[in-house]
Amino acid sequence: MGVKIKFEPRSEPWQVEKDAEHFFVSSYMWWSTGTDLLEVLARQAKLDKANGVRCCNVYKVPVAESADYQISDYRPQVEGAEFVTVVEYGFKPKKK
Repeated sequence: MGVKIKFEPRSEPWQVEKDAEHFFVSSYMWWSTGTDLLEVLARQAKLDKANGVRCCNVYKVPVAESADYQISDYRPQVEGAEFVTVVEYGFKPKKK
């Protein structure tokens, strides 16, 4: 006799509500935004690694990605924006 297991869909922590919030990922050279953190990190890492940048900061911003807001010192200037973490890339620098 087999056991049936039903998996309930759940919200993934790296995805946010499209019309309510988004992720802001920045290094000291540029930033990327989106509602799927894994996609935003992949895009940011590609840009950063190509230019020798070793890490980026991740923020969760409580407004839609399309909202207008100020960015100062590569940080979103939105009330309620949360610093989430620093992501370090695991790559070796290019040899000269």
